[in-house]
Amino acid sequence: MSNPQDITNLRAEEEEDAYIDDTQIAETVPEDENADAPMDDDEEGEAGEPMELEDDGHDIGVNDDGNIELDMSNNSSAYFDKHQDSIFLIATHPTLPMVMTGGGDDIAYLWTTNSDSPKVVATLDGQTESVIAGGFSFDGAFAVTGDMNGQIRVWKSVKRGQQWEFVDKIKEVEEIVWITFHPKQPIFAFGAVDGSVWVYSLEPTLSSVSVLMGHHLTTNAGVFFDVDNMDSLSLITIADDSIISWNAYTSTANYTLREGDLNNKTGWISQAVSITGKTIAVGSQAGFVALIALANGNVLKIFDTTTSDDVEMEARSVEGIAWCKAMPILAVGNVQGEVIVYDAATFNVRRVFKVKDAVTALKFIPNTTLLVGSDLSGSITKWDVRSSEQKWEGKGHYAGVLGFVLQNEGKRIISAGDEGVALVFNHE
Repeated sequence: MSNPQDITNLRAEEEEDAYIDDTQIAETVPEDENADAPMDDDEEGEAGEPMELEDDGHDIGVNDDGNIELDMSNNSSAYFDKHQDSIFLIATHPTLPMVMTGGGDDIAYLWTTNSDSPKVVATLDGQTESVIAGGFSFDGAFAVTGDMNGQIRVWKSVKRGQQWEFVDKIKEVEEIVWITFHPKQPIFAFGAVDGSVWVYSLEPTLSSVSVLMGHHLTTNAGVFFDVDNMDSLSLITIADDSIISWNAYTSTANYTLREGDLNNKTGWISQAVSITGKTIAVGSQAGFVALIALANGNVLKIFDTTTSDDVEMEARSVEGIAWCKAMPILAVGNVQGEVIVYDAATFNVRRVFKVKDAVTALKFIPNTTLLVGSDLSGSITKWDVRSSEQKWEGKGHYAGVLGFVLQNEGKRIISAGDEGVALVFNHE
């Protein structure tokens, strides 16, 4: 149950210098404020002008000759089309203009993002199923991929990232769900559909640190926290049935939160650690967000992000969560196509942005009030949460955007498309 003092402490911890003015009115910002009213069934377009329809986020025109015209607007700077299937994984190198993409074609690539024609740096092969998880170690010295057959493969950088050598592989589980990296140590963890969590060290050799058993259902995400404490390797993992904080060095749980501890809520699928590193926001398939104190597991607050009782259950799922450093803001995105912006001091809704399809990812550009979101309509949108203004929209995908990363202080966005193409946007 929420403790009022815990909520007060949370508000104090999350406060920054800038605040949302209490005189601002909460508002809903549609995806296109200038959109025309729906056309009557018997209304026809003017001669010589296409009749506007809408399909999966793209404009379709039907001219007088009955020809369908699809507007494939594209404002990207470059594209990468080596994949033969959907791109499920995208991760950025911490220091180089390079990304990793992995897809349904059972392969991952490392490629450059700072030129008009991206160059393949390395082909990370050997996977036997879709590559759905992976990334780079904190210093960029190692690359790790994981597939739906449960195989983990590790590569090491040589010649300052110009070449990559295969190190070893791991096969502990039937199917990988996620991989996360420690931000200050050469350590990574991965979770599986059977609920198990595995922690490995990359140096001096690839070796097991611990196996963590406590979830009874699929574990959906994990993140390291308290990262400056070298005596306790702290990891929190979320699953369909529970949320568990671990000391990975001792393979023991610091605390476990199950259905009864979480107001009978289950199905935890997304998470984000606050800017202070003291609180985690965890989202559920049913549209709830739980705020938990990382140090002791106190449940500070659980709230429903659903904006209307008419929203169907499957559309309520919280797919993206992001904290803002420049203002006390928490943003939440759902399958309904809503991005709900909360005042992190009061958790009142400040504004709601709407997109054309399910939200797939949310990220704040560091040290700004600019929020970037991707969705299944194929668009990437940037808003200013302070002014509620839509600042930019990236177009070019003809299928959903399954994820994206930021580079160059947010001036470059690289997106992963369900059609198997990655796009590079240099939008500033």
